[in-house]
Amino acid sequence: MSTVTGRPVRCAGIEVHDVEDGAVIYHPGTDDVHFLNDTARCVMMLCDGQHDVAEMDEALARMCNARAVPGLTAPILEQFAAAGLIEDASARTP
Repeated sequence: MSTVTGRPVRCAGIEVHDVEDGAVIYHPGTDDVHFLNDTARCVMMLCDGQHDVAEMDEALARMCNARAVPGLTAPILEQFAAAGLIEDASARTP
């Protein structure tokens, strides 16, 4: 069961740089660098506060021209959350 709920959004200041086979993420708050494969890069792009986890599964399937697999994005989101890269959009103050 995923602990990521709501509509995930990238934390403020997170930098995403596309590379040939995925992306490099820089977290200025921790000075950490993360290397993402193409699937994880797509999930990070969906962390815009506009999609819940189920919608992200469906969008990822469309991006990959495949059938949606429920729960496909959850483990990736868990890793993003553990690294402090995402938060719930509803937790942000306007």
